[in-house]
Amino acid sequence: MVRHERKGVISMNKSQPWNEPSALRTAAEARLRQRPAPKIVVEADWLRTQHELEVHRIELEMQGEELRRIQVEMATTEGTHRERAVVLEEQNRVLEGELAKARRFRKLLPICAECKKIRDEKGEWRPVEVYFGKHTDITFTHGLCPECLPKYFPDGNESPHSGKNDS
Repeated sequence: MVRHERKGVISMNKSQPWNEPSALRTAAEARLRQRPAPKIVVEADWLRTQHELEVHRIELEMQGEELRRIQVEMATTEGTHRERAVVLEEQNRVLEGELAKARRFRKLLPICAECKKIRDEKGEWRPVEVYFGKHTDITFTHGLCPECLPKYFPDGNESPHSGKNDS
């Protein structure tokens, strides 16, 4: 690293490999020797300076601990947000699909007054069961209501599929 005295900027000097702490220390001590000798310091000044340096070192440790705590918290929160976003995207896809289905049934549905076939978007007439089976998740089952039962079974013999219990 090189300190530019005029700006106080520290930058890496690629021509001097200071990857090792001992090499960096040696270079720093060499620069210190090139500077003018400091004035003679009294022991009280030295002790005050040493105390200030120790306080600053402890402050840096405390800030480092806080930084690590915040980094862990951010990583946890980011993961939680990412998981929640995936869940919300899936729920959104499902809801958009349901909304599309609902929109299909808002329109008028042309149905034959006699046979109850429905005209689809191609103009073809389809049985109700076929139309709804194609356009929805509905599956029809068939039986006879109490009003239609005598029409198909006039002698009173009920079909097992008439919707009444055989007892």
